[in-house]
Amino acid sequence: MTRKKLKAICKTNLKNKQPHFAAVCFKEIIIFTTKKIGDNGEKQAEEYLKKLGYKVIERNWKYSRIGEIDIIALEKTTLVFVEVKYRRSKTFGSAIEAITPKKFQKIYESALAYLSQTNIKYTNYRIDVITIDKNAHPELNHIKNIYL
Repeated sequence: MTRKKLKAICKTNLKNKQPHFAAVCFKEIIIFTTKKIGDNGEKQAEEYLKKLGYKVIERNWKYSRIGEIDIIALEKTTLVFVEVKYRRSKTFGSAIEAITPKKFQKIYESALAYLSQTNIKYTNYRIDVITIDKNAHPELNHIKNIYL
């Protein structure tokens, strides 16, 4: 469903005096928009990694309810789990500030799950973070081998 269609449904619900449904619709628009923004950041990060010679193996790999890994890539013989954080403004802090110890723990647990489920045995692996702060001067940072 496109954002335009979703907005039309919300307006109809509001016009028909169904404010609860309209509020839910507008919340869906926000989630829809946020997801699109996140996808855009992940695409930028993927293009950046490919230019550096990484081979992208997976995108948005989910491990049950524990977490999701944005990008799983191979750099020579090293398997790299990449978390991408994209910010349009610093209203809620910079992109790097969004990597909390709790978030890192979920990434780490998801990475271990991926390693245990794959048929290929990797001896070298690491967790990287790519942050994209899109202000007046967009800035992409690649932090390799993070730990908290």
